Amino acid sequence: MSPPSELLAGIALRQPHRARADLKGIAGLLPPKDVEILAQLLRQSPDPDAALHRLERFLRLDDHAVHALRGSPRRLHAAITVFAFSNFLSDALDKRPELLAWALDPIRFYRGLSADEMRSDLAWIDPALDDAKAALVLARFRRMQLLRIGLRDLLGVAELGAVTLELSNLADALLQGAHDHIRAQLVRRFGRPLLRAGEADIEGGFVVLALGKLGGRELNYSSDIDLMYLHTGDGVTAGPVPIPNHDFYQQLATRLTKMLSLMTADGFCYRVDLRLRPEGAAGDLVTSLDAAVAYYNQRARDWELQMLIKARPAAGERRLGATLLQMVRPLIYRTTTDFSLIERVSESRDRIQQQRRRSNRDRAGRSRPVDVKLERGGIRDIEFLVQCLQRLHGGKDPFVRSGSTLFALHRLHEKNHISSSDYAALSSAYHFLRTCEHRLQMLDNRQTHELPRNGDQLRLLERRLQGVSYGPAEPEALPAQLQEHFRTVAAIYERIIRSQSAETELEPAVESATAPSPADELEQSWRPQLRQIELSHPVLAAALAALPIERGARVFAHLLETLVGRPDLLDLLAKSPELVALAGDLVECSPFLAEHLLRYPDDLTELANLVARRPTPEDESDPPNVALLDTLPEAAPLRDRSLSYVDKSMLLRRVYRRRMLAILADSIHYGRPVFTTLAQTSDLAEWVVQRAYSIAMEATLAERGRAEPPSPMLQVVALGRLGMREFDLGSDADLIFVLPDGAPNRRFWNVFAGKLIEVISSYTAEGRIFSVDARLRPRGRDGELVQAESAYLTYFREHAEAWEALSYMKARTVAGDFEAGRRFLERLQTIGWERFGQSEDLAGLLRGMRARLEREQGRPNPLKAGVGGYYDIDFILLYLRLRNAGVFFEYLSTPQRIEIVRAYGSLSDEQAAQLRRAAVFFRAVDHAIRASTGHSSATLPASLALQETICELLGRWSAVQPSSQPLAAVVEGVRSGSRALFRQILGD
Repeated sequence: MSPPSELLAGIALRQPHRARADLKGIAGLLPPKDVEILAQLLRQSPDPDAALHRLERFLRLDDHAVHALRGSPRRLHAAITVFAFSNFLSDALDKRPELLAWALDPIRFYRGLSADEMRSDLAWIDPALDDAKAALVLARFRRMQLLRIGLRDLLGVAELGAVTLELSNLADALLQGAHDHIRAQLVRRFGRPLLRAGEADIEGGFVVLALGKLGGRELNYSSDIDLMYLHTGDGVTAGPVPIPNHDFYQQLATRLTKMLSLMTADGFCYRVDLRLRPEGAAGDLVTSLDAAVAYYNQRARDWELQMLIKARPAAGERRLGATLLQMVRPLIYRTTTDFSLIERVSESRDRIQQQRRRSNRDRAGRSRPVDVKLERGGIRDIEFLVQCLQRLHGGKDPFVRSGSTLFALHRLHEKNHISSSDYAALSSAYHFLRTCEHRLQMLDNRQTHELPRNGDQLRLLERRLQGVSYGPAEPEALPAQLQEHFRTVAAIYERIIRSQSAETELEPAVESATAPSPADELEQSWRPQLRQIELSHPVLAAALAALPIERGARVFAHLLETLVGRPDLLDLLAKSPELVALAGDLVECSPFLAEHLLRYPDDLTELANLVARRPTPEDESDPPNVALLDTLPEAAPLRDRSLSYVDKSMLLRRVYRRRMLAILADSIHYGRPVFTTLAQTSDLAEWVVQRAYSIAMEATLAERGRAEPPSPMLQVVALGRLGMREFDLGSDADLIFVLPDGAPNRRFWNVFAGKLIEVISSYTAEGRIFSVDARLRPRGRDGELVQAESAYLTYFREHAEAWEALSYMKARTVAGDFEAGRRFLERLQTIGWERFGQSEDLAGLLRGMRARLEREQGRPNPLKAGVGGYYDIDFILLYLRLRNAGVFFEYLSTPQRIEIVRAYGSLSDEQAAQLRRAAVFFRAVDHAIRASTGHSSATLPASLALQETICELLGRWSAVQPSSQPLAAVVEGVRSGSRALFRQILGD
């Protein structure tokens, strides 16, 4: 083995003499191969001095420490990492060296643990233990889990969101453990607290509500926890020593608070802050449900309502907490746009900033250090901004309600309440600032948000942040990068908050001119991850480095960070260069799909399956191939009757998500023709409706105590894009529900139809599948959800307007009684043809309808309703189909409609070709917007980057290509040609 001086050569050491002595001591305890590996690890360590010194001290503790590291590069790497990053976690290892192997056990290391799993691990606390001994058990368990979570964080296995979630789950488990222990002791002494309910007594409840960062599941390593205690109401305990319920709960809350904050030989669990309860420090420690509801309705200040955005039940009787939050939710989120909310949030933030400026020097007269939380543009500003937008839009749109800042930010972006560039900037800043905060707190388990003044300590922090993709690329870059984030966030905050007025809505912002160039992002963000990947997969690292990523540089860096902690996914990518190319293509061409892979990295296996099938652009999906989806292995549990309604609904969302990813990837990477892709997405949506039919049927039968559904069966009919088999990502499903005349049990079928809609469109932890719109039934929302065939036929004979009849030219049955549905639609379309298709002034009628759409929707929706938009093509085909009607088709897509009317002789070959080119172009533009952003848009995006993406995708799908022309000019040219053809066929 080389001497210590040679092994340490080239490593930046502050105390080289001590380092050589430490290495010499280590060499006497570990085999030479381990020492050589150690030297390599020290070259990558942010603090090799501390890592080496603490390692030497650790190995001299006892034989257990030596045994824990000998012959295990993985454990040695983990130990060196802990010693370089955290004195607190280093002390935990010193006390119990065996915890290193425990924490690295793959069973618990490669996945996050839920609160219930941790509560199970905490297990039973001896009921005879007093509070001090029980507090020691809790503190010891907390330190164990913090070591495991910290290692997952530092070794790149868990990203920021997963880390904060696990830290919060740990707090939940400790709260529940303390609660259960104390409550059991109180019940043995005083009996159960009872409420009088009529002639019977029921047991009262107590809940711990988590607020702040714990409520949002965003806890830091050394956070206070903000709590509120709630109970069901007055009563008396039933035991040897009866006491009022309030006294019982008061003792429970007091002991719980003290147990969590009691200092033990293994430290304490948490500092508990109860000042956010009703009436603050002057209020009761425990509040009854009725008193809390009255307080929030009558006396709560605005910031107290805003604080409840993050509130959630964390321990105890969770249903009680959910009841309170449900009752006060209308106060938190308004259903009308209330811009005074913005002003109040902004004023609250301004007061904090003013207080900080007044105290910007310490007692020694020095300027206060940089505070990543409270600086203008810091963490607090991002949280304020997100909460402001949530309160503004959350009344009308429950989708944006979430206690998690990052999750809420994602949903606000998904709903277009914040632009893509602002979302990227805020998300990046939040990740960076929170990671910086974690590194500060992890060092000594101290609640701090301030950067160190000491130059050496600041440089150490910089190096500790270089291991993350959003950290500084070079030493001494941290202050500049922080200021850049602060400026960007502050500018976004001011622009969004200050620009609001009672007369204007929030508008998506244009791309930031200060955003770093893709080349800079590549240079700064990819290198650390690629270096780590290169250690285990050098060929893969080279392939990743060679990917032509420009627009997706930022998100690609985050994806690499995720992959570093997933050796299984790295192996998957290493086996398939084609999969690497596919993933890179998605990152470059679709911010939406790139975000999808960040959120669901395991879905890379779905892309691997796609690559294994080796699809070609010529592969078709016509006629419908819905039954094949039932053969998917992941869909098999949907046929398991023992699986619950909720579980099946969640599973259906998961299958839909993964299949939609594969279809979009196939479309983007393999250049699948756009109408073939739309047929595939339509098949997937139809399959979802059919599986939702089964799930809803099982649930409805169970609720109503029936073994079989009533006969005859319901017909589920799709209209619009699903009816034409042109459904796409972000499309709504237009559905109607029809029964044969005289069918009994109409009530059953109405309940069933409502449940079917719920299965598809309700929000769950897995999101929503797609929206269902059932308004195209007779009398719209005022009409019964399920109606008889005769009701439709009579309505269309006597009352329906032309546009309603034309809607049913695009209808087909997608679930239920298919044969009855086919017969019904044939009769309905015959009525439409007789009423409107035989009109002498059919062309004039359609021209009038088209002109009205143009007037009402043309400006906000130019791609569809504007002059020469997609509606021109649609109306041409409707006109020619009605003129030649009389033959029923179960469904016709746009290309099929063009071919049918050409075959009838109503279009020349040249006209048909022009229509086909225009239809493909408009659908390709729409599909490109949806595939890249995740949602539809009535206009071309303002973002130049997105326009470039759309142009690139058009080159894969459309014969009309932008080449050197701006996209808007190409669109205008196609619109002009479509309007000319519209006038040629329908007249002026």
